[in-house]
Amino acid sequence: MQPVIIKADKVMVRVGGGYKTLKEHILDIVKFEALEIFKKMEKTGSSFEEVIIQELEAHKATTAIKNDFLRQGKKNATPFSQIVMSIKHREGRRMLKI
Repeated sequence: MQPVIIKADKVMVRVGGGYKTLKEHILDIVKFEALEIFKKMEKTGSSFEEVIIQELEAHKATTAIKNDFLRQGKKNATPFSQIVMSIKHREGRRMLKI
């Protein structure tokens, strides 16, 4: 079975028992990962940046990658918790118990 196929003008990704477009798959992953990060923030009392740095360290990221993340993060003024609340509101259901 192929994990990725190109069908007409779409890239399809194998998920579970079927396929999704690459765009759908990425959007699903983004929601899931954002909620997982938010859970870690709530559980540990850490900031978004602290949780991401912990994850980068757990995956043995270089100092340059961590510094690049911190530099890029300062460019985006939207608080992460606001983004998560927006995801939950858009989904129309409570995806995460806070």
